[in-house]
Amino acid sequence: SPNILLADGLIPTLVGAAYATIITNPLVAFNFAMMTGIVSSMMAASHLARRFSDRRIVQLLSGIAFGTAPSIALRIHQHYNLVFAAAGPLIVSRLVQICRGEKQISVFRDGGLFVFAYLCSGYYGLFWVLSYSLALLVRFGLLKAIRMLAPVGFAGALVLAPLVVPTLIHQQKERDAGAEAISESAERFSAGTY
Repeated sequence: SPNILLADGLIPTLVGAAYATIITNPLVAFNFAMMTGIVSSMMAASHLARRFSDRRIVQLLSGIAFGTAPSIALRIHQHYNLVFAAAGPLIVSRLVQICRGEKQISVFRDGGLFVFAYLCSGYYGLFWVLSYSLALLVRFGLLKAIRMLAPVGFAGALVLAPLVVPTLIHQQKERDAGAEAISESAERFSAGTY
């Protein structure tokens, strides 16, 4: 079957590669990449907490609690891409604004957040798209939710297509030529193979 998880973990990989280019010690570069993921997740959770409280201590503690949660922090050595969880709180923050009537759905902003979630982890991408869709369905009803989601889904698919389609085409050509279509690095570093 084609590996559609090629872009899964792309952002954590690129962050790690950027640090590895600057820092010659791979362990230090890995630690900097993980700290980037944890700190960005903390900042996103603090941003979400701002929707519910003006108190800075609440925002700070929310960020620390989210960024150091065992479900995130304990995955560093197994699923390093799951440390990059910032998209979740940002998506929930947007969803709160939309459901409260403070903001309208933005094709580019909301679609971009879903693409960001997928590029951090395919699990996050799928989970947040389903959660977002379900929340809109419950809040606005089926027909309005579909009208709201269709442009966002289309925009996200357009952005991801150049990343995923060439890989699927290449893998099909390999299978047609009799070769095994296995992308070792994508399977080794993808959250979908464990």
